[in-house]
Amino acid sequence: MPAEEADAVLRFLDDAAAGNSAATDAVERILGRPAIAFATWAVEHAADFG
Repeated sequence: MPAEEADAVLRFLDDAAAGNSAATDAVERILGRPAIAFATWAVEHAADFG
């Protein structure tokens, strides 16, 4: 990964951890429900992966 892209990813993650994510309401608009954390999804679907 080029250094510029790596820096951008790290800035995005840092912003998200600080509550300043550029996240949108796209999930809620598309699915009709709020987004859930990946950890929640993983626990709910662990059995799907054996």
